[in-house]
Amino acid sequence: MTYRYLTRVALHYGGDAFNRYIRFGKPVFREDVTGREAFEYFEEGRTFCYVEWDANAFGTCFWRLSVLKAARRDGPSHKIKGVEPGAEILLRVTGKERVQKAYRLIDRIEDLSINPADVPADYYLHAHHMLHAGKPVRPYTRKEHQAFLKARKLEKTGTN
Repeated sequence: MTYRYLTRVALHYGGDAFNRYIRFGKPVFREDVTGREAFEYFEEGRTFCYVEWDANAFGTCFWRLSVLKAARRDGPSHKIKGVEPGAEILLRVTGKERVQKAYRLIDRIEDLSINPADVPADYYLHAHHMLHAGKPVRPYTRKEHQAFLKARKLEKTGTN
């Protein structure tokens, strides 16, 4: 029997008090625990977006958006609450303004009919640094995506 190395992500819906959910990414499977709790499992190396927010009587008080790459057996991994055994952080922002900017980046990628999980890690790393520096993030383009897909295909076939 062959075992796959999977990353488990805790999802939780706490009504108006808090929420932990996947914004994009395709899990291998989902395990529902209760009507408010579940786990989604991602294959190693898969990209996904994990969103967390908490609220109090005055509204949302904590926002975090993380674009992560599911842990590989022998690859880099960061400890992240709710993500086991961990994941590689590609983009991680907190605060309402930065999270909204990251959401708009993802929306623009989807507007191009591109799955955000298929965007190269380098783009998310660029966005991470630009958002933290308070600088504009270069928009991802269809032309850039086509070049990335072509390079990935050549890499897989071993052709230079």
